[in-house]
Amino acid sequence: MSSGKLLSGFFKLTEHNPFMGPSHVSLYVALVELSKLQQFQEPLIIKRPEVMKLARIRGIASYHKLLNDLVEGGCIKYYPSYNRNGSLIYL
Repeated sequence: MSSGKLLSGFFKLTEHNPFMGPSHVSLYVALVELSKLQQFQEPLIIKRPEVMKLARIRGIASYHKLLNDLVEGGCIKYYPSYNRNGSLIYL
């Protein structure tokens, strides 16, 4: 899947959702960029510090809230990992 299709699908899902703001978009765009770097293979393997830096999110609590909002909004599937291997994301 391409970046354009992922972003288009995201915006269709969120266009009528008043709870999705610029920080949500920033986080999703960062996930799409990381997916591109991993040749769009699923699941996407992410590490929190890398995603936070790319999305320009400073607070860990904010990051987790935004991530949970994306899960609840049906934008992603998230499988957390509690070790150094990284968490799994399906876009």
